[in-house]
Amino acid sequence: GAVRGHALCDGARRAALASRAGEWTSGTKKLTKKQRTATRLTGLKSVRYRAVEKGLLVETRTSKETRTWRVAGKILTAYRAAGGPTGRYGVPVGDARCGLMSGGCVQRFSRGVLYSSSAKKKATGTDVRGARGEVAAAAASQLGYAKRTTNSQVQHTKFNSWMGSTRPWCSIFMSWSFAASGHRSAVPQATSYPNFRAEVRRTMPTGRTPQVGALAFLDTRP
Repeated sequence: GAVRGHALCDGARRAALASRAGEWTSGTKKLTKKQRTATRLTGLKSVRYRAVEKGLLVETRTSKETRTWRVAGKILTAYRAAGGPTGRYGVPVGDARCGLMSGGCVQRFSRGVLYSSSAKKKATGTDVRGARGEVAAAAASQLGYAKRTTNSQVQHTKFNSWMGSTRPWCSIFMSWSFAASGHRSAVPQATSYPNFRAEVRRTMPTGRTPQVGALAFLDTRP
């Protein structure tokens, strides 16, 4: 039957999912206690999941609440390839957040993040969680991108076009990665590396001890 009549959907989620999920295409599966522990989601009592025409619905129940999340599109393809709820990324902790640059979407899971865009055939993922994972997954989607110019100081990459600058794009790429994942305001948007560096020093805390998720400056000449 349609999603609207199945107990897998919790309360307020039922109507929202019913119109876009379609008919069931598989039976309901459950995670074992060992598999639930592997998701690294604290207080998880049960996990049930079931495929529908337009995605995969995953229900997570803790002592405080029961929630159902939808995984779909390119993110679902990558999620399934990584083992689904029993695999690398664990279980979803929210729906995909879409409407980003280049038709981008990011979705958080208990063990990482997946990112997709209209510019790429496949979604990319990272084991880093939360907002930092969203940025990292967007950045990872550009692995393999290469464009060379005779003059290293005059660049015509897609990142340069986005920023409106022909300067070397090391810092421009960082700004692009944050913007592509929906975190544009988290770092400066500058048309050159010196300006980017100056804005980081002026507006953000800095230090010499590496931190996961921090901007790493390998050279700050002059």
